[in-house]
Amino acid sequence: MIKKRNAAMANLMKEDLNMLSGLGNKSKSSAVDLEMDTFDPTEILPKKANIAPVNQPAKKVMADVGSFYMLPSGKRTKCKLILIDEPASQTQVWHGNPRFNEDPPVEDIIESIESNGTNAEPVKVKLNHSGIYEVITGSRRRKATIAAKKPLTALLLEEISDDDAKMLAVIENEGRLDPNPFTIAASYLALLAGDNPVFDSVTTLAKRLGKSRTWASQVLSINDLPEIIETSLSENEKYKLSIRRVVELATLWRRIIKENLTAKAESELTKLAKIDLKNSAECFKNLLEVKNKPKSFSVKTEKDISDKASLIKTPDGFAIMIKVNSDNESDLLSSLNETIEKLS
Repeated sequence: MIKKRNAAMANLMKEDLNMLSGLGNKSKSSAVDLEMDTFDPTEILPKKANIAPVNQPAKKVMADVGSFYMLPSGKRTKCKLILIDEPASQTQVWHGNPRFNEDPPVEDIIESIESNGTNAEPVKVKLNHSGIYEVITGSRRRKATIAAKKPLTALLLEEISDDDAKMLAVIENEGRLDPNPFTIAASYLALLAGDNPVFDSVTTLAKRLGKSRTWASQVLSINDLPEIIETSLSENEKYKLSIRRVVELATLWRRIIKENLTAKAESELTKLAKIDLKNSAECFKNLLEVKNKPKSFSVKTEKDISDKASLIKTPDGFAIMIKVNSDNESDLLSSLNETIEKLS
């Protein structure tokens, strides 16, 4: 099985090399989209490659495994599968990665990395001018290999723009079973922010992600939540959150903003014994319920206009109160007409 797979990949590589050298049929050329998560990366390395097995330190870290990788923009870039023996010193998280400032939990993937000797699914990296590999996607896998003291398997993309890198990060996070909702929201915003945004509107962003505009807008609204909510949650708690639950909280927050209750809500949040999604939602609902309750107030009769009408004073000013001891609408209209005649 391995030999057949290696032979198939070798044929694909030859076709691309022929195309580049002008020897192949250009009209039939196509990009090779490598699926790295289905095999041990070391089993396809050339036999002459100066590289150690994945569970041993390696001095030489690079080997060709394919010709091209298709980027989100539709462009192709040359790629190489590499094994980085010292990820702590040879790599860093790319500044545009949504998890750049995060310290995500990795306990759930360390065991697999220790067992396999490396990460089964390669991270995607680019090489900066200082010779450091910048991790575009896979910051959790990078952290886990460092913790496990194992080499990091990565797919090196030789030429990739910041726009494509941002899109790769968003697309990969979308496919995770346990994404951090705050990270997803921040990555959406990054694609719309700046002087030269990747997308010029929420509509085009949603279309590219295969989502509805409504959903994209709801996810973006997570960025508007009070900062104290996110900072009060641990990294483990964030990764256990359902993005729909955070969207529901953000929807409540939009109502808080509409009712001009932001200052009151932020003050009430600081009084909570624990700030989490459940307590925050209850806090917002309580404020909105109080806001929407009918006001009760006392009235003072200033003058009786007739036996059926009086001039009264309320907190909002003067008003005329019609007295009717009946549920009949015609009786009310009759009393109103009488009052109008007396005042005219």
